Amino acid sequence: MNVPASYAGSTTSIYGVDNLDGSDVALVGSYKTTTGSKSFYYEGPITSTPDASDFTSVVGMKKGKPADYTFLHSVSGGLVVGNLDMAGDKNPAGYAFIYDPATNEQTPIVYPRTSRSLTHTAYGIWWNGGSSYTISGGQGLSKPAATSGRDGDPIGVATLIDYNSATGAFCNFRTFSFPKGILPKKATSPLTHFEGIWGNGSGSYQLPVTTTYGKNGAVAAVATVTRTGGPTSAFGTPTWQLVSVPGAKGVTTNNSVYDGALIGIANVGGSVKPWAFAPAAP
Repeated sequence: MNVPASYAGSTTSIYGVDNLDGSDVALVGSYKTTTGSKSFYYEGPITSTPDASDFTSVVGMKKGKPADYTFLHSVSGGLVVGNLDMAGDKNPAGYAFIYDPATNEQTPIVYPRTSRSLTHTAYGIWWNGGSSYTISGGQGLSKPAATSGRDGDPIGVATLIDYNSATGAFCNFRTFSFPKGILPKKATSPLTHFEGIWGNGSGSYQLPVTTTYGKNGAVAAVATVTRTGGPTSAFGTPTWQLVSVPGAKGVTTNNSVYDGALIGIANVGGSVKPWAFAPAAP
């Protein structure tokens, strides 16, 4: 499924999907341009010859200026989340935002600002019903030396935050760090990132996790986070489960989860290959 030729784009990447009524789906992703990348929103059937009128090209905006790089990552319940980046900007992770395809409006995601929250990513959004949404992603850990020319590392700890589309309010922000005790031996300074999100409708979420450690190590995992009370309560302490891919060595990622089904990539036999896991039927 390639973006329309009129977009002058190539190498279409689909990052997120949401089932709509009937056989239609909503898809979001990005495509390369001669100077960077733009994103798209698609609503229609899954087909190798999609209608160009079913696509909308999306360019992230920062203070009225178009981004050089835009990545829409996830769609659920009519809203999309992603990141934008400006060429030459000192923020390597870009800026996280919400996109509304119905209005074509963009809303910056407001994270609590501390000395340890310089960069953010939004990789997953889940519609809880009504005007309630939960957004997953990551946060840069620290500010490097002033001479480095960077504002912060792109990943550090995983994040969850709630959004109310009716009021525009953000709440229940929490960060999560992978427990070092269950990583491979000699693993140091693990960095954690949520790659997506799936909710069971009762306040419990499964989150695909990629944790990097050392120079060349990355492991895939799944985190389960349940709210501490009602549907708008805080996020509780997660449970973590490593994902074992036969033959994988050095690098394994978990990119998406849906009701226990997982997909990702892994270094197997010296080459990067996709992997998938589906739970047994009940």
